[in-house]
This record gives sequence, structure tokens and C-alpha cells, in this order.
Amino acid sequence: MDARPKASEIKKYLMWSKINELKREGHSISRIKKLTGYDRKTIRKYLRMTEEEFLAQGCCVRHYSSRLDKYRDFIVSRLENYAFLSSAAIHTQLRMNFPDLEKFNQKTVYNYVQKIRREENIPIESEGSNRPYCMLEQTVAAEYAQADFGEKWVDDAGGGKKKVYFFVLVLSRWRHKFVWFSDCPFTAELAAYAHELAFDYFGGVPHNIVYDQDKVLISDENMGDYILTSHFRRLVAECGFKAIFCRKSDPESKGKVENVVKYTKNNFLAGYEFKGTDTLNSDCMKWLETTANGQPHAVTGMIPSAMYEQEEKAFMLPYNGVPTSPRQELPTYMLRKDNTISYKGNYYAVPLGSYRGRGSSVRVLEKDGILEIYSTETGKLLMSHPMSHEKGKLISNTSCRRNPGQRIETLEHEIRQWFSDDRCVMSYLSEVRKAFPRNLRDNYAAIRKETGNISREAMKKAMELHLEASSPGVNAMLQTARTIDRQNQVRKETFAYRPLSTPDMNIKDMIPDKTDMDIYSIFFN
Repeated sequence: MDARPKASEIKKYLMWSKINELKREGHSISRIKKLTGYDRKTIRKYLRMTEEEFLAQGCCVRHYSSRLDKYRDFIVSRLENYAFLSSAAIHTQLRMNFPDLEKFNQKTVYNYVQKIRREENIPIESEGSNRPYCMLEQTVAAEYAQADFGEKWVDDAGGGKKKVYFFVLVLSRWRHKFVWFSDCPFTAELAAYAHELAFDYFGGVPHNIVYDQDKVLISDENMGDYILTSHFRRLVAECGFKAIFCRKSDPESKGKVENVVKYTKNNFLAGYEFKGTDTLNSDCMKWLETTANGQPHAVTGMIPSAMYEQEEKAFMLPYNGVPTSPRQELPTYMLRKDNTISYKGNYYAVPLGSYRGRGSSVRVLEKDGILEIYSTETGKLLMSHPMSHEKGKLISNTSCRRNPGQRIETLEHEIRQWFSDDRCVMSYLSEVRKAFPRNLRDNYAAIRKETGNISREAMKKAMELHLEASSPGVNAMLQTARTIDRQNQVRKETFAYRPLSTPDMNIKDMIPDKTDMDIYSIFFN
């Protein structure tokens, strides 16, 4: 046993020092949490402790040896050379390389491997992360560009969160960038429009653009033979650039634009408050001019916008088009758990059940003082509300909140009327109510729906049979009723007959047929 402080304990001491240093600089607990990412409880705990108290609580504690210590060097060497190895794989290699290895519980090996990873600072890596890298030579001016899409949740000025989507195009030579935002996911038509906005911003078109295999750009792929979507194919033909697609699951082959996507998320969108798509794009243009394209790039050391104007713009393909916005779609708003949307500082209700987990959304249209809410999936009108000029109000109506009891009673009343309050039917409905109280509405609705498809006699007979069998299940009862109905129909068709006489025939004049006696002679012989 020794008294050396562990790496984790040194880390705790550094954490305590950092928290107290920030507090001395006048930062609040909320600000410290934002700067460090530490939990509020931890921050308060460390602020209440002096350095002596912190060290006295056990910064240097006793450490007991492990039976695996004699294999430590072997484990460290394996992890350093193959950081992706799991504890189970380490255990297997120990057994293979040390025949006299005593038995260890798998959990013991796991804990020891994790301890070594912490002490030696060997993080877990994926097996494919050993890919060799090398810096590529600078590309020719205007020869290549890279494009990609991104998305991020940001704070909404009206409360809650808003998901924004963006398109990025970066020129490979001097990293001149363009970013454009949308409040709805990109379609092929919207992506083509974003490209034209980028070409208009640059004042030209790059010769080659590198992409992921995105479904808004390609509709099919067969061993490198790509079939472009109609809107993107038209864009490529009109603007004259060549579209180059990466292999699947290989984003690192277009690392320049991947870095711009991260840069947009972690720089421009960090702490951004959404106030509308137009405002967002206006702010983004200012950010591009002053920061993204107006500051020296970390790799090239040059200002992208200045170098583009001096050395690259003249080599771009000409762009003579005019960006034309696609058919305007209704803006998308995310549904909250309580089946409401946040719109201009108020909460507007939609029918219960509209929210179906994270990502549920609706489309809204404001006209003539009325807010209309449409389903994103079907396009049908879900609800309309008068607009409120106040703030923080819940705007709802009775159609958003159903009365379960009233609807059940209505269904039961309609069923009873159809069966003329038959005693057997009433007994069956009572058994259904006892057996399925939580699903009563669905069961009654299923019976009511079939009243126009199955005869009364067949359904009453089926209810009687299921009462006798103590099996009130509605689905089974309806299946029995359908079978009885079909059997009755077949029976009627089998016994259908034609009348023996017609109204104008007199029975007295009818002469019965006579059988020839020779027929009987044949049988007797």
C-alpha cells in the first residue's frame, strides 16, 4: 500500500482550485457551471470548503494492491498499442499469454483496466481510428469546394427549443465559406435553392463540389453510378459544375466542410436565440463577413474573403442565374409534451394525442387574426384559434379536451337503441364494462361500427354464446357474429325455391305427372 495521490484525486484538486479561482473573479454559480460544466451541487460543495478542509477530507488516501498488478506492464502495453481493446479482450489475452494465470472475475478485470486507462490517460478508441492521415497539398484556385448539411436545437425567443437546419459550402483553397439556414428540413428543391444562393454570394461556381451520399441529392447508387434527383440534376446541368460523392460512412474525406459545420454550431449558434429565419440568416451574413470569412484562418493563416477576391474569384465558373425561392411551405413548429405549440409568446393547444414523442411537429398559418395549425404528415387542419396579443397565455377550446365519460355513454346509448334494449345485449355490455374498463371506449366503438355490417340476429346470438362461455372479448364476439351471419346467408340461398304455381293458374286444372310402369319392371327384373 502507498500514499501516492491518484490522478483522479489530483484532478479533483484542480477542479477545486478552478472553481474557487472563478469565484474570486466575481463569477456567479450559474456562470461557473457554464464555464466548467460542473454540477451546481459540486460547485457549492467546493466553495464551502477551504483548501485545508479539502485536503483533510482525503486527497491522499491509501491504495491497496491488486492481484493483477504483476500483469500491469502487459496490460498497459496492449492498451497503448491497441486502445480499442475491451476488458474482455484483455482478459482473453492474459489467459493466452500467462498459462498459470489464476482465476479472475470478469468484473475485476474490467475495473482494473478502467483504472489503468484513467491513470495512463488511454481513452477508448474505435478499431478503425488507426486510419493513417497526411496533409494534402493545396488545391488549385476555384477547383474544388465541399458541401454539407447540419442541424441544431437553439433557444426560441418565445420559450422552448427550436430546431434549425443549415447548408454549408466552403471553397477548398482559401476556406471561403457560405452558410444558409432554414426552419424546415432540406428537400431536393430547397437544397438546389441554397446552392444558387451560395453561387450568388460567391459571384461564381466552383468546378467540382464534394458531397456525402445524401438522399436530397441522389436517388440511387450502383457501384459509383449515381442517379441524381431531378432538381439537383437540373442544377448541375445549368451551372456546369461536377458533383463528386464520397463513399458511404466516410465523412473524413471532406473534412474541410465538416469543420465548418462544427464551427457554425459551436461558434455562431452557441447561445443563439431564435427570432425567425430571416433574422437568423441576416445575422449569419454578418457573422460570415466579420468572423468566419473576415478573420485569418487557423490553417492557412490568411483572411478567406480577401484571398478569395485576390486569387480565386477570377477562376470561378460564371453564374448568370437568379436564385428563385421554391414554393413557400408553411413554417414548422415543434409540439410540446402537453400538446401545445409556442407561438409569439403564447401557447396554442392541439387535439390530445397529436404529440407522439420528440420530433413531433405541426405547420402553422396565420391569416386574418386566426392561427391555423396543420398536420405535418397529412396536411389536414388540426385546430384553429383566434390570435392573442397577450403573452404567456394558453389558447385552447373544448374540442382540444374530450370528455371520455360522455363519449362512452353516447356509444352505449346508440348500441342499446339499435338492439331495442334487448336484455341479453345489456348483460353482454355490462360484462364488457367489467372486463375492459380501460379500453371500454374502443370496445364500444368496435361494436357500434359493425352494427351496419352484421345483422342484429347474428350479433345477438354471438353475444349470447359468449356470455354462456364467460368470454366477453369484443373482437372474438364480432368474429363469431360474422360467421353466424355468413352461415345464415348460405342457408337462405340453399332453401330458396320457385313458386309451384303462378297467380293466373287454376289448381283444379293441374294434372299430376304419371310414372311409366315399365320403369318399375326394369328395377324388379
